[in-house]
Amino acid sequence: MNLGHYKPISDKVCELLSDLKEGGFIIDAGCGEGYYTNNIARQTRAQAYGFDLSKEAIISASKVAKREGLANSRFFVGGIYNLPVCDSGADAIVNIFAPCAEDEFSRILKASGRLIIVAAGENHLYGLKRAIYDEVHRNAERADMPKNMKLERAHKLSYTIFLQSAEEIQSLFSMTPYSYRTSEKDMKKLYSLTSLETEVEVDIFVYRKEMTL
Repeated sequence: MNLGHYKPISDKVCELLSDLKEGGFIIDAGCGEGYYTNNIARQTRAQAYGFDLSKEAIISASKVAKREGLANSRFFVGGIYNLPVCDSGADAIVNIFAPCAEDEFSRILKASGRLIIVAAGENHLYGLKRAIYDEVHRNAERADMPKNMKLERAHKLSYTIFLQSAEEIQSLFSMTPYSYRTSEKDMKKLYSLTSLETEVEVDIFVYRKEMTL
């Protein structure tokens, strides 16, 4: 993340939130180490709150926010299916490479609040997978997309990144779900790589919570 490989994704998300000023309240549901949360705080000046189940990730994210003086970026240990946020409290939720908890998101979003989902596209990290696995599949469409919110916009963002060391490759791999389910044989292939070119492809969806009378 710190090498800027996902910066275009972060910049696009921030652009979609750019109308929220200092009084805005944004939730990053499944924030990991807070890369996107802290960038949202830097670029929008809204209040950005990140939630994740990993205590270690939350500590890391908080350290970055403190080091940079991001008083509008805060982090909490918590699951996205039971967020400690009041009903209708959030102007926006970002849900980046994490499961979508539609019912919970609907509960905490204000009327007409927006949900921004970033999902892996069909070709996301295909070059990385091709270098490691004997049998490679393209990503399937998400099965957990919102059913009771209005889809306002959809964007496809696609570009190529060049990883120039084993450390960069392994760092990227560690942020993917593949790191939990790759065999020892395929991990050896990963460790042998010293450079790699791979696609980054994401689908970005903007949903709106429809007002009820």
